[in-house]
Amino acid sequence: MKNSETLLRLAAENKANLETDGKAPDCPQNQTPPPTLGGTGGKLLDEAGCPARHAALRFPDCKGNEWLDTCTGIFSKLRKDGSYSALFIGKRGPGKTQMGVHIIKYACGVLGWSCKYTKAVELLYTLKRGFDTGKAEIDSLKPYIAPQLLVIDELQEKIDGDWTRQVMTYLFDRRYDAMKSTFLIANIKCDPESIRSCVGTSIYDRLFECGEVIEFTWPSFRGREQ
Repeated sequence: MKNSETLLRLAAENKANLETDGKAPDCPQNQTPPPTLGGTGGKLLDEAGCPARHAALRFPDCKGNEWLDTCTGIFSKLRKDGSYSALFIGKRGPGKTQMGVHIIKYACGVLGWSCKYTKAVELLYTLKRGFDTGKAEIDSLKPYIAPQLLVIDELQEKIDGDWTRQVMTYLFDRRYDAMKSTFLIANIKCDPESIRSCVGTSIYDRLFECGEVIEFTWPSFRGREQ
């Protein structure tokens, strides 16, 4: 099992590998929808619940930029290990959500996996609505436990800090036990205190074992400083 020093070293290596000369990657962000996946892949993608804006963006057809290299590297890791997980962190705008959606499109279309995209607040409100109607919390979590790949976005947004961490820890551990892939996305700094505060100690430790932290350090695709 990797220790905390290893996590910080990996994050530092990622940062060194991903830094640019101050220019955003020159890949086109084409709004033209990609060809619709047919058959099982198309059905799986429809069921994943990806944001339409991000799902419509075509995978960049350029090479040699950090965003693309990171994304295709994750594709390779998923082919080798169906339980590979990661935490995407950094400022707003450098393509964390977009990468999460492209990973889902790849998993549905190439690997044939069931996938789900959600924002943390949506997941938590779903649980609270279920609780208010007498639905057991575990039943409300089943749609998030079942998919082979789950992306949880905006993890820094919390309804109730302690309760949020308990829910996310339970969900992550259930998926970890089932050897499923979980991607977490948060707009936080790359330091142990910020990561632990956001994901909790248990998930922090699990990331040493089954995944990694990837800090998105390149400039914003939105064309402004965050």
